[in-house]
Amino acid sequence: MRLSRIASAVTAAAIAPAVLLASPAFANPGDGGAASNPSAPTTPDRSPADDDAQAEEDRAAVLRIIAAAKPGSTVAERGSAAIDAGPAAMREFLKTGQHVARDQDNRVLIAQIISVGGVSLAEAGREALKGTPEDRAEFLETGQHIARDIDNKVRVAQIHSSGGPGVQEAAEVALKGTPEDRVRFLETGQHIARDQDNQVLVARIGEAGGPAVRKAADAAMHGSAQDRAEFLETGQHIARDEDNQVLISHIISRGGHHVKEAGKAALKGTPEDRAEFLEKGRHEARALNEKAAEEDGGGNDGTGDGTEPAAGSGKADTATANATTGDQNLSATGSSRTLATTGTDSDVALAVGGASAALAAGAGLLLAARRRRTGAEG
Repeated sequence: MRLSRIASAVTAAAIAPAVLLASPAFANPGDGGAASNPSAPTTPDRSPADDDAQAEEDRAAVLRIIAAAKPGSTVAERGSAAIDAGPAAMREFLKTGQHVARDQDNRVLIAQIISVGGVSLAEAGREALKGTPEDRAEFLETGQHIARDIDNKVRVAQIHSSGGPGVQEAAEVALKGTPEDRVRFLETGQHIARDQDNQVLVARIGEAGGPAVRKAADAAMHGSAQDRAEFLETGQHIARDEDNQVLISHIISRGGHHVKEAGKAALKGTPEDRAEFLEKGRHEARALNEKAAEEDGGGNDGTGDGTEPAAGSGKADTATANATTGDQNLSATGSSRTLATTGTDSDVALAVGGASAALAAGAGLLLAARRRRTGAEG
């Protein structure tokens, strides 16, 4: 009996492994059975060499960003700080820090642009500052150029409205052209066209003026654009006053008592006093002389001023008027205020008084002046 029990135990022990292996608990998952408690996948361990290689790559990337940034910018400063702080700081800078820093730099740049820009540029810049980082990047990339051209169109139109024929023609071409055409007009084109108009003015004033005015106008015509601008701004008036002083001295030398006294007072006064004497004062003084002569019983004490027939008699009055006033209303040179730039962007005085009418009347003189210069140069 004891032997049979031992045999049964041995038999059970022999077949137990086979039964267990055939049971579902030990089935192969690939054969459709469910795996029990599968182990989680493990992350491969990074070696120190891998970490060093990543840090070097990050360092190189940060250095490239710094090199492309403006010196002293927030991007450059924070990039340098990240390199000094180590691998983790460099990784953080590359992920988010560079974008935050770049947007701060964009804000500063936009503020600088709108501080010197026109109305449209300033308005577009303020909207970008209120918007997103993408709005600011878009403004710097394209928006500022569109807004600046709108401002340039306004400036060109303003110059056109107050310029002479040459300036107006050049401005119209610029307004019909490209943004680059408008920039060129504002930087150089308007000044070239204005000098052409000034040449017409100088020639007209010289032909209508006295000896000193003609001499100064001739020197300006043979000089530079600045010479012509200075002649129109101040030189013509100085030269005209010289002619007026000569004429007054001549009138005094042959005039009656009241004419002499009024003429001497004018010579001691201002250019305006001398112009006023030639326009009105001499006639009033002559009238006093005539009145005194009548009271003296028809004496010959100044029935005129001794240099010309009485007022209104023709030739002498015309010569005096030219010497006195010339084309005084043609006294400006170009633009009265800066409308730029561009830059860039300088002030050129605008024509005032009757300059527009004078330009219209004397536009044909420009061709003649050019021909004269061409002949002189030849």
